Amino acid sequence: RSGFYLLHSVSCSQKACTPLAFSATLGRGQILGYDMKCCYHENCNQGNSERELSPVSKEENGIVCPACFSENGIICIPQPLKCTGAETKSFWVILLKVSAMGCATENACKLGTIELNYELEFSCVKPISGSPPLTPIISSTLTSLLLLKVLL
Repeated sequence: RSGFYLLHSVSCSQKACTPLAFSATLGRGQILGYDMKCCYHENCNQGNSERELSPVSKEENGIVCPACFSENGIICIPQPLKCTGAETKSFWVILLKVSAMGCATENACKLGTIELNYELEFSCVKPISGSPPLTPIISSTLTSLLLLKVLL
């Protein structure tokens, strides 16, 4: 089953806000959109301030990334995913009890760990294409995800 998840937030803190938007195509056909808006003047966070994220191109770009999507704290097993459009970075995300990997636009690599009403952790990894075989990537990535789950 596929789905679309949009994480949208408005922050009024000049120290804690980095305006940023990205899209990601994850395993199992899941799409993630992230949009952070910074708001520094009175009433700027009133009303519907969501920006439309650009649709993901269907044109393959030559990058292949490990991709998976898992809910309920289960570790996902990555499979190769051909990236499309501007999604040229391989990345993984942990959000509550969801862990996922896939292709993302470059801005996804700029986030790290952020706090909205919940903690999100983003990290970019090496793509499969032009890199070592998938097995070492899966092994190190799964180990990292497992450690994060245990520590959180």
